[in-house]
Amino acid sequence: MLLITSILYVVAKNMPSPFGSFRFLYGPLWLIVVTFLKPEIYKQKSVQVLLLYGLISILLLENILWLHMNDWYQHMILEEFYALIVVVMLMSYFIVSRDFKGWAILSKWALIFIVITGVMTIIATSIMPTIARQSAAGFEGLSGMYALYDKTGCGGYGFGQSLCLLFPILIYNIKFKNQTVFSRRALIILVVFLFFVVIRIQAFANIITASVAIAVSLLGVKRIKTSIAIVVLVIIFAFAIPAQFYADILISVSKYFAPDSVNYSKLNDMAFFIGNPVLDFSASGIGGRADRYPMLFEAFLKSPLFGDSFYNSPYYYLVLAGGHLHWMSRLTVWGIFGFAFYLFMLKTIFKRLFSLFDKQFGYYYALCIVAFIILGLLKTVTGRENVIMLFVIIPGLYYLPLISKMPKKKNYIEQVSNKN
Repeated sequence: MLLITSILYVVAKNMPSPFGSFRFLYGPLWLIVVTFLKPEIYKQKSVQVLLLYGLISILLLENILWLHMNDWYQHMILEEFYALIVVVMLMSYFIVSRDFKGWAILSKWALIFIVITGVMTIIATSIMPTIARQSAAGFEGLSGMYALYDKTGCGGYGFGQSLCLLFPILIYNIKFKNQTVFSRRALIILVVFLFFVVIRIQAFANIITASVAIAVSLLGVKRIKTSIAIVVLVIIFAFAIPAQFYADILISVSKYFAPDSVNYSKLNDMAFFIGNPVLDFSASGIGGRADRYPMLFEAFLKSPLFGDSFYNSPYYYLVLAGGHLHWMSRLTVWGIFGFAFYLFMLKTIFKRLFSLFDKQFGYYYALCIVAFIILGLLKTVTGRENVIMLFVIIPGLYYLPLISKMPKKKNYIEQVSNKN
């Protein structure tokens, strides 16, 4: 039910209250149950550091040090922590109980749920093209659109972002794995289908991130060092190409979309920004959004150690507007002190997961993290979909061979047992 209420919206949103609620029913219920069933989970370093982060950063420092933090930031940080604690407890349950087969089954069902939500998203956006995009604004004054959004179970802002994180692992399975429950052809179709869903959601930052994630993943080879070298060479080569070349490509691609669509306007806006990189809304939409970086940096420099929330800052509204940039806004609000603790918490969780994987899977999982970082550089990263994708669904796909009927299954089980 944690999974269903996170990514299978057509079911969750059409259940009577509170039976479709992650926040008010299944999240708290899971935390209570897992505490009694697996209390040893609290011995996991990732859980301890996460709880310490919540205790110090959210409970104590927001009431002692960061007294001037905006309500919006407080809400977003608390929502993120709540999702993290539920999801990391779920991740830790599988690790502590060594139920790697159960983890694989959960992730397999997650892919099925994602496909269903993808289909419903295409249906909903066919009726109202901007319905998924409007979910980020809460459908203010659009009651009819909101009703359709709930009824169809259309994927929203967080769902679209989470898809970007999935592409590297799907491509990994296409390129190197021959013992999963999904055929290579099915996985290729899935990648194409999910990229189409990302396009239909019409969040341009997601399209950019998904495109980069797919391109870099396709460059990878079996030898990790060679993969890194290829990616670095391609990046160097990409920067050597004149900017106008990319602008012309974007204009050409935009012609495949309806002139009144968001994707069409965003592609042309980016093409204009590449040719005229002025950081101002009067020049281009992307230029105006990029202007938030120097705004946030100016505020950060006034209180770099303890953050903009440490004092009655004259940059209050500038920092609030910069909330759309996840990493930079957190650095500005918390300062180096708070942001370093935040990164340490995330690093601890990622480190625990990397200890489960072989080097090849670990490389592609690192690309999922890179996609997560890119999203945070371009937009705010919201929704439990991202953390459940990054910490539960994708790691569970590593164990898909445990539920495969392929001949190599036995050897894989022995490798997993020896490693974990």
